[in-house]
Amino acid sequence: MIDQLIVTLPEQTMEPRDLLDFLRRHIEELYPAMNLDTRYLDVRAEVLEKNLVEIQQLAVDHFEIEYEYDWDLYSGCSGQRAKGTVSGVLDCIVKDGSAYFKRFVPMPERTTVDEF
Repeated sequence: MIDQLIVTLPEQTMEPRDLLDFLRRHIEELYPAMNLDTRYLDVRAEVLEKNLVEIQQLAVDHFEIEYEYDWDLYSGCSGQRAKGTVSGVLDCIVKDGSAYFKRFVPMPERTTVDEF
């Protein structure tokens, strides 16, 4: 399915903590599922460090994984820098030795023309 991201796990079943540790080592594979869109801050904002923070087991095969990332924005014209941290949650279903995530789909850009 194109709207799903599938990560193959090393074991058929894993404890939540082991799952989180594995996904931390393979965090790059999760980027398409994470909302790393900083356009709402500024189109020049950069995403820096990305981390998986916590895992919560909702059911036998259903997990929520909290993530966060740091962002940085430098405005050369004013010489000012802004920084911050954004948090989000990934919904994860584990079955048949794989972890399934929904891919993030960014909202289309809008302009004032769209408002009229």
